[in-house]
Amino acid sequence: MTTDVQVPNAGSRSRPSAASLLRRLLAVPEIRYPLSTRPLPLQSLPNPASLSFFLGTRSETRLAPAVQIGDEIRAGQPLATDG
Repeated sequence: MTTDVQVPNAGSRSRPSAASLLRRLLAVPEIRYPLSTRPLPLQSLPNPASLSFFLGTRSETRLAPAVQIGDEIRAGQPLATDG
């Protein structure tokens, strides 16, 4: 059984430039797309029919819901309390 082994020709690759090597050594990210600082226009979004919130915390504090399913929520109304 014979298999052909292909060895890449080292001379066929172009050498990276000094600037490219320096960027790699300093871990400077490549800018592939130009960054735009122009502000985006504000858009009004419709109010959603329902919202879901996770009541977990990183600490051991337990939260209890302050509202029930189907309640009307007003701006500034607390959604959860320390339980």
